[in-house]
Amino acid sequence: MKINWLDKQKRISVGSLLLFFCFSTTADDLPRFEGWARASPQGASNASVYGKFFNPGRSPVRLESIEFSGSEIASVHKMIDKDGMLGMRPGELIVGAQESVRLEPGGMHIMLMKLNAPLFNGCAYSLIFKWAGGKISAHKFFVGEIDQSTPPLFSDSCLN
Repeated sequence: MKINWLDKQKRISVGSLLLFFCFSTTADDLPRFEGWARASPQGASNASVYGKFFNPGRSPVRLESIEFSGSEIASVHKMIDKDGMLGMRPGELIVGAQESVRLEPGGMHIMLMKLNAPLFNGCAYSLIFKWAGGKISAHKFFVGEIDQSTPPLFSDSCLN
């Protein structure tokens, strides 16, 4: 089989790009996330994810978007108190260098909207975070009881 010079050059270029992207960002540069959620009742269309981000890097990072395969929309929200009425608004998440940001009930959280199915107690689900500068990270969050107020005991699989 004869290989055309241009085909070979394309393969070398694509391979070089892949190596660049694989080694240009290390896992240590990306924020870490320990997340949890409450189980959602049957028929619920929304759920919240809480937890903690930690940025081990030397520069602040800004979250651009979130993907969750179990819902149509996933985004950061924050609770606001306006004239004694609690409400939610989309929020921005920036994690400073060597700093942590907490997501908590009644505060900033990840809102999952238009769920495809309920979140089940004892299950682990994955979120994809897209950071400014093109970095991408995937993290699990774990689900506890419907009335859970603190992080559940973590497991690697669905117990249901």
